[in-house]
Amino acid sequence: MRDVYLAQIRTRFPGFVPQNDVDLLALGGGSYKGPEEGLRAWLDNELASMVALVGDAQRAIEAAQDILSAPGIVTGLKPQPGDTGEGIFVRQIPRSEYSIRLFPGTPAMREYCLDFVETRTGQPVNSPFKFELWLIGNGTSPHAHGRVRLRSLESAFGYLPQDISPGAEKFVLTDGMTCLLTRPGHKPVRFTVPTRTEAVEPFDGDELDLPERIP
Repeated sequence: MRDVYLAQIRTRFPGFVPQNDVDLLALGGGSYKGPEEGLRAWLDNELASMVALVGDAQRAIEAAQDILSAPGIVTGLKPQPGDTGEGIFVRQIPRSEYSIRLFPGTPAMREYCLDFVETRTGQPVNSPFKFELWLIGNGTSPHAHGRVRLRSLESAFGYLPQDISPGAEKFVLTDGMTCLLTRPGHKPVRFTVPTRTEAVEPFDGDELDLPERIP
């Protein structure tokens, strides 16, 4: 968790160096929306609030340290622009200067994250044009309840578009999900999220032969 918060702070406030773990915990959560010059005063208030809860500054710092040192599951940590490592897929959107990028989320949940990037630079952007993203099925099977509109992770947590940090927006998908991207005045774009394969355990028994698909 500590490394994730540090990376977020370096991206949002390149010139700022946290003084302690209270700074790191408070800023890493993304609650501060003001300019960098107002950071110190805001963080002092955050520390004062924690001191009021736990008794003194040292206890507040130790409490923040415990939280940051605890193991955690983080999804949505974005790769660097141009990164083409394992599990990262970038595909240009037809008739657009933007691409979609898929990158791994939480492996145990079989998640992929999706964001939009400038095709030329690889820089992530928030909702670069008017669009809707829909879940329409899994592979070649339609979704049981028809199309389902997908919202960004930030929107699901109640953030308004203007409150999302530049380039931070992302959508959480899962293996095998088939999605439809619609834009006014353009043909829809369909894609299926890759499915990660795992080794199948040996089976000692009788297996019945049934068709995988039927017309």
